[in-house]
Amino acid sequence: MTALGDFSSGDVLTAADMNAIGTWNSYTPTATNFVISSISRSLYVQINELVVWSVAIRVSSGSAGVAALSLPITADGTNTSVGSQGSGMWYDSNVADSFALAPYNPTTTTMSVYTSNSTTPAPLQGSSLGASDELNITFIYKAA
Repeated sequence: MTALGDFSSGDVLTAADMNAIGTWNSYTPTATNFVISSISRSLYVQINELVVWSVAIRVSSGSAGVAALSLPITADGTNTSVGSQGSGMWYDSNVADSFALAPYNPTTTTMSVYTSNSTTPAPLQGSSLGASDELNITFIYKAA
């Protein structure tokens, strides 16, 4: 298929071309400063430069430093503002409560989240994550 958005006048689009637009793909992220115990969902779709990634994971343990996940597609590096590209929830099993998350990409290859579990939103630290915590995030960003 010609890359979506690269069609020229007179091109004939086949059913396969049209069906390939918006196809969801599986992706297994790599975690930084925490360990993933299971992934219940990790699907992304890319349409031209737009990437939408939906991920739901369970954590087994965390360590010091900002928690991050690898991105399924390299980002262009301009989407670093906090909270403008998606949303999520963190279930903290230690306190049996859920907190809002605001995803952002501090690098072109990773996603981190700000959390609202204190009076001042701050990056979610791996050391805050523990066994049976859950992260459920939808992230929208521009591909490189």
